[in-house]
Amino acid sequence: MRRLLTPFLLSLAVGAPAANLPLKLNFQGRLIDPATSVPKDGVFSMTFRVYDAASGGSALYTETQSAVPVSNGVFSVQLGSAAALSPDLFAGASAYLSVQVSPDAEMSPRQQLVMSPYAMTAAQLVGDAAVRVRVGAVSYSTFTSGGNLLLMSGVSASTGVFSATGNAVYSVSASSGILSSAGTVRVLGAGGVHADYGVRAGSVTAVSFFQSGTPAATPAVSPSGSLRAYYDATEDDWRVSVNGRAYSPLATMSLTLWNTNATAVVGNQGQNLPTALTEFDRTVQGTRMQIDCDDLPARLALRYNFRSSAATSLTIGISVRDVTNTSNILVSASQSVNATQTWLGQGSFATKPGWCTGTQTVAVYTDGGNGTWDAIFKHIVLVGKP
Repeated sequence: MRRLLTPFLLSLAVGAPAANLPLKLNFQGRLIDPATSVPKDGVFSMTFRVYDAASGGSALYTETQSAVPVSNGVFSVQLGSAAALSPDLFAGASAYLSVQVSPDAEMSPRQQLVMSPYAMTAAQLVGDAAVRVRVGAVSYSTFTSGGNLLLMSGVSASTGVFSATGNAVYSVSASSGILSSAGTVRVLGAGGVHADYGVRAGSVTAVSFFQSGTPAATPAVSPSGSLRAYYDATEDDWRVSVNGRAYSPLATMSLTLWNTNATAVVGNQGQNLPTALTEFDRTVQGTRMQIDCDDLPARLALRYNFRSSAATSLTIGISVRDVTNTSNILVSASQSVNATQTWLGQGSFATKPGWCTGTQTVAVYTDGGNGTWDAIFKHIVLVGKP
């Protein structure tokens, strides 16, 4: 015998606290005998199905409740009591409910589910569970209970800015990398790009490798046609490998201030070296040089090579200074001597002083002699590095 169904209430059951929203759907209707218009009474077995189309289509969900009481035609059930509902059920464009009262066939038309069932998806936005979001056939992205957003297909924005804030060291974390197919990855402010194993530009020949501190092992040399660099904290210097060659210091500058093949002492060039600060080769001002301070690197040091002619214990100072104000020292070094031999070395690197800007005239100065001690100065060289 066919029965007539008149649905009159569809609602989402929310009897529990928000953190534990039940995934159930209230459904009430009325069964009427279509031949006599008499409401039905008794206990009936009912099967409820959810489809993705008003007719035909696929059954997305099926639940049978075998003993539904009906009084004066009215019945009330909670869908999800016998077979669990899933939030995914209402993630599509449309959903339609059908009812079958045993032993009759499925009734028609199906009832379209609107608004309230879709609140089941919104229910995920509270509580401790992860939230999954799907658009069309794209895989789910998930907001985890820990506050993270897991994206299956990436983030795309034609305009605007993607911002991540908070106290975490890394606001954006990607286990498989960050890809910019045509644009630029830009870091503003005091931050930067931190890459433990390098930053690679695949569309050009350059490959750069930067690493803070001395690595456990020197990185492999660069591939052919590329460049790699790392900072060596032990040497306080950057090391560079170009086109597969061995690593070497980065951008070391060298400027010769004095060079001679002399084999005997010469006046004003180390003979009877004075105790007081004295311009080297002062008679002809042979070490004076105009330099463009703006072209000098950030750190400077002085290398030297000289031979003493007596076993006198002294501390010889060598420096490069502003000739208009000898208190302005560009760089300096000192060497303790106590024997007749060749002395060579390099002073410590120091930051380029603030007075050194624009074009300046500098010269080599010495001090620490005793007025009778002689030396042959072979080489005095200014060196620099970033």
